[in-house]
Amino acid sequence: MAEMTTLMKTTPHDIVSTLLQDLALGRRLRDDATLQELAQNLCSPYEVIHHSLLAEDDPLRIAALQAHEYFEAAAIGMPLPKQPQISSQYAPVFHPWIQLSTALHAFYEGDKNTAWSLVNALPKHCAPHALKGIFSALLHRPGSTKDDEEFARTILVEQVDQREGLGALEEAALYPQLLPAEMKRLLPILIKEKTDFAERIILWAFHVLSEEKPLSDDDIQLAMSLGWSEAFRLATLASWEYDPERALLFWLHSLEHGLKKNKIQERHEVLARLEVALELAECAQDHELFTHEIEAAAQSILLRCQKTISLILPIKSFFSPSTKEPSTLIPWLQKAVDQPVSHHSNPRRKRKKLSSATNLELFAIEASA
Repeated sequence: MAEMTTLMKTTPHDIVSTLLQDLALGRRLRDDATLQELAQNLCSPYEVIHHSLLAEDDPLRIAALQAHEYFEAAAIGMPLPKQPQISSQYAPVFHPWIQLSTALHAFYEGDKNTAWSLVNALPKHCAPHALKGIFSALLHRPGSTKDDEEFARTILVEQVDQREGLGALEEAALYPQLLPAEMKRLLPILIKEKTDFAERIILWAFHVLSEEKPLSDDDIQLAMSLGWSEAFRLATLASWEYDPERALLFWLHSLEHGLKKNKIQERHEVLARLEVALELAECAQDHELFTHEIEAAAQSILLRCQKTISLILPIKSFFSPSTKEPSTLIPWLQKAVDQPVSHHSNPRRKRKKLSSATNLELFAIEASA
């Protein structure tokens, strides 16, 4: 008899199936008590979406579909779409799934505090709350069981083969909106101590991203493990063909941080970098991209470096960042790079200048040597 009772025990799936059937046929009201019972037994919005008796345009089914699509995007690590506006009537049923999706996205983004606060606030009598123990193990919070911790270890990817990691990045490159997230996840595993390898990977990623749109500050954060100066240098290399005006600013930021960290100290180094800045500015001007805003931003960066540059180069005057005169930066750079590399009284005559492309590639080779 006990075995028969066990076999006949009603499961949450059975309860949900019966509830949905009654709701579809109008045998039960869609009141708070009924929807609360549905919320407590629903194992997945998928059950609602694929119930055979619910009409395609049933508001309950539509709400389930919105919640399911939102959760699916979070589960596979895609950027979250706009949070669905589920009607207040069905919010108690599906809001926990929206909350779980947002927590999962925060976890993938490394925002552990937000992830935990969302999971911790899940209603107790709903399926997503059952994952609280798993999240506590993943986020190293108290309250997880040994089973939770063992399961967390099985789903966390702690080691990625280099070939697999590169393959994942190559696949993500087909969808540039996914590449930054994949870079953020895989770079710490791939680069380890191999700085030159990291530079090549990041430069490749910057090139891929630049083909879609100008590099953003968030994109440059991907290279932060190499330091600000190197991050901006790689951004310059990837940007100059598409966005020479932004490449100019990236290059000057690289100079600024290099000076701050004493990585750039010699006279010839400063002159070489200012010469590249001049060519980038002239390139931007040739393409009618050298706007007053770009010039003012470039001047502001150089003015922050004024004291250090003046100690290295005999430059007597800088410009005012508030000047309204056009193109004061380019003449200043022309005058600055006309300095002899050494203090030799009779320096040799300079030959024809290299193109900015050649200059930039030389810097790339020098950095990886």
